Amino acid sequence: MKKQFIINSQSGMALVTVTIFTFVLLVLGTTFLTLATSERVLTSEEVQRAQAFYLAEAGIEKAIAFMKVAGNEYFVGAINENFGDGSYSVTVSDDLLRAVKIIASTGIFQGEQKTITVEVQLVPAFFRNTFTSPGDLLFFGIFAAAHAHGTTWLSGEYDPSGWFLDMQFDELVEGVDPNQTTLRFPDMNGNSIVNEFSDFVLFFQNEVQQLDPSEVIWIQTDGTVDIWPRRDYTGKKIIFVEGSAPGTGNVNIWFDSGSWWESGQDVTVVSTGGVTYIQPLQNPSDNRLSVICWDDFIEGAILYSAHRSVIGTQGTADFYYLLSLTQVTGSIFANEQIEIQEAVVLVDFYHDDTLNHGNIPPGLRPLCTNNYFLGDIVSWAEG
Repeated sequence: MKKQFIINSQSGMALVTVTIFTFVLLVLGTTFLTLATSERVLTSEEVQRAQAFYLAEAGIEKAIAFMKVAGNEYFVGAINENFGDGSYSVTVSDDLLRAVKIIASTGIFQGEQKTITVEVQLVPAFFRNTFTSPGDLLFFGIFAAAHAHGTTWLSGEYDPSGWFLDMQFDELVEGVDPNQTTLRFPDMNGNSIVNEFSDFVLFFQNEVQQLDPSEVIWIQTDGTVDIWPRRDYTGKKIIFVEGSAPGTGNVNIWFDSGSWWESGQDVTVVSTGGVTYIQPLQNPSDNRLSVICWDDFIEGAILYSAHRSVIGTQGTADFYYLLSLTQVTGSIFANEQIEIQEAVVLVDFYHDDTLNHGNIPPGLRPLCTNNYFLGDIVSWAEG
């Protein structure tokens, strides 16, 4: 007799259900395992990329700190350093036409890498100080007091003479290397000689040509030009008085009760001769009228006077004050010497700290071609 096996339909359905459920669990388990593994891989890669980024940042900070050490300001080249599973590689180069130092740092960690490129403002070395000269600073006077706030760098020395004098310095450094105190214009005519009169002229011709014509007043004359600040100068950046020979194209800058100087002006007066600046009785504090001349600079004031300027001359910078309370804010550099003559005067020379952050007067930024210090980071890009 044959045995018969009868399969209950409910039992069959249960078997099918268990099989499907098991398959679904298997698929889900495999999926979760795959996702977990992928997530772990992605998390690991993110960590490695983050580590590479931090290493790139460390390279930037290392390079900047290195170049802020005296003597390292002009460094160009590579800096490399290893840290176990990571490293950074830094390259430093100059773009002197744009007055920036370019620092590119690549951080590498376990095969991942990130690159950061920054540009650091280069500031002409003269703008670091209140007074800068390869010569002496002479102080003559009667019942006179002066205070040079900030730093004073002289290749020569401070030499006072007169009666009842008192000149104070926040920091006076004498005997400085003349390479750090002498204003030299770059070789613009290609004859391998720097700081010729022709270099001075070509330098500022190039600067005015970079600007919109509406921002420039360019006067070619061997005579003397009188400048009375007025509304017509609003928006001007450079006033260039160009003579045909050294000592020609002189400028007189006058202020009186009728002079008008719009708020927020920033103008550089350039002369191939000398400049005489009769200080204003008052001037908006956010204005700057800077002067660069080939011949001597002469400034005078009576009663109260205040102004903000960068003053540079290839000759002597002379300051004459009588019965005056005066404030000069900026930076003064003279290739021959600086002379201050006072009678019954109290004058304060303040350094303009915004210069340290790259706030350079129009036309003067390229002066840092061979003598500069590091300012602020002005751009940051990740690659």
